[in-house]
Amino acid sequence: MEKNHANIKLIGYCGAMLLLPNIFLLFLYNNNQEATIRYEHLGILAAILAIMALGLFLGLRAIAKNSEGAFLAALLFWVLFWFFEQIYSIIVWYSPVFSRETLLAAVLFATLLFVGIVRRYYISFEKVIPVFATVTVMLYVLFVFNAIPLFQTGPLIVMAEEPLREDEPFTLTRRQFNVDTATPSPDIFWLHTDGALSFAAVERFFGDPQDEFRAALHSRGFVINENAILNAGGTWVALPTLFSPTFYDNYWGALLAATDRYINTERRRVQVIGSRLARDSIVREQHIDPYYELFHAFMAADYTVVLQGFPGLGLNPLAANRFYNIFAERTPLTIIDHDSLERQRLRHPFLAGSEELLELMTMTSPFSIIEEFLFVNLLNDLQWLTIPTHSERVQQLTVNSEPTFHEQSLFRNLLEAFTLESPKFVYTQPSFWHGNRWWYHWPSILAPIADRDPFDHNQYMVAHNFGNEVLLNMIDLILEHNPNAVIVIQADHGFHLFETQLILEEMGFSEEERFELIHATLSAVRIPPQYGGLEEPLHPKNITRELVNRFVGVNYELLP
Repeated sequence: MEKNHANIKLIGYCGAMLLLPNIFLLFLYNNNQEATIRYEHLGILAAILAIMALGLFLGLRAIAKNSEGAFLAALLFWVLFWFFEQIYSIIVWYSPVFSRETLLAAVLFATLLFVGIVRRYYISFEKVIPVFATVTVMLYVLFVFNAIPLFQTGPLIVMAEEPLREDEPFTLTRRQFNVDTATPSPDIFWLHTDGALSFAAVERFFGDPQDEFRAALHSRGFVINENAILNAGGTWVALPTLFSPTFYDNYWGALLAATDRYINTERRRVQVIGSRLARDSIVREQHIDPYYELFHAFMAADYTVVLQGFPGLGLNPLAANRFYNIFAERTPLTIIDHDSLERQRLRHPFLAGSEELLELMTMTSPFSIIEEFLFVNLLNDLQWLTIPTHSERVQQLTVNSEPTFHEQSLFRNLLEAFTLESPKFVYTQPSFWHGNRWWYHWPSILAPIADRDPFDHNQYMVAHNFGNEVLLNMIDLILEHNPNAVIVIQADHGFHLFETQLILEEMGFSEEERFELIHATLSAVRIPPQYGGLEEPLHPKNITRELVNRFVGVNYELLP
């Protein structure tokens, strides 16, 4: 009887260990704004973590000589494992020489030290064994609690209208364009102000008059859309809305409209769309790249297209002649040669579609330590070219602002792009307005780091004013290089962060107000008079259509 009881207890511990790491995984997945990861990839990672957890527990049990001590040590390990990147970011803030490898060694040492302690003092655990049974049951309950939202998305997809039937003829994206060689060919710069609110939203919700910023843009030739609204959502949803008119007209717009009812829960809407795309054979079979129609149009007109941004937001090096990586924490500032990357993709077809799984593993584990090593070794003859620093010019431009690595890299990338042959289409992504990415990292213009809330909407105006200053510096740099440049300032979303939306709801913001804050976007376009000028503001969804029609050839109808 006693042996049966011990076996049941061990089975209970083993089951809890199988579930433990995936409680954290499901919690992250359910609270991730960009939760577009396919279920099969989530399942692969969950299975890997479960096997790792069980093996770790049994190994620790062999060392500790008891299940309870191994249970506690494993619990400690997985807490440290799942908070690895957060712990590292805090430590490296105060000790820049500290490495991820050092932290991983410390986690493993702490786990083994704890095992030694519990083995030495196991006698103390015998008095509280019922507590372990309670904790085990709690882990099962937590797993079920975090697994339930996975099954809620399916019914929502069924409820949503099907915007297309697979037996209907249609074109999702276009790669062939009407190119009119008589059209002018100006240099075009698209400044993607990630998370920046419209003039009207800033003035209405924050009571901050934007007269100075408005006048600064007007004096530089911009026509401003004061009340710009882009009813899309997070970045990965907004980019195809902005860049791919054919995809929007034939597929994406209908899908967004079908999910309008879920807009008050932006995270759920993202889950619905992401799940729909993951299962939609129309998109999969046609190998759709919905983000790149704008760039392909200008490459068809012999433009040099340069993307400068963060990998992982839908932007792929294969979409342009050159891709400038400004992911400050992971890799050096580099450019990737398009032809070289295309050759690597053909040589390593197994990499296609695997980036999502690798990114998930990087986000959720110390896998970040070997991520770059794996990438470099799999693509070992990729041509990486370092971008010059241009440090004197950058320092001159940022003397009155709060320099950050991101800010410096934006200027460096622009300066390097200026050396490329015209005509060129340059896309770059200043992100200073984006909550939870930059608000938290400016030591001298915000409160002490311990007092900051990365989701507090009141910090937005600090980010907004700082971002505007950087933006104007970028514009002046472009105009100094080319006074006749066409420049687009367009945000993808406003306050779409799920946590911030909850805060606003608790503060009494109405549903309509929260909708506006999600979708109100900074939007302004500069087209010099010699290229026809601009008499009226453009709707964000018409900017790509207008640029292509004017400077490539007539390919689109403007939306009403």
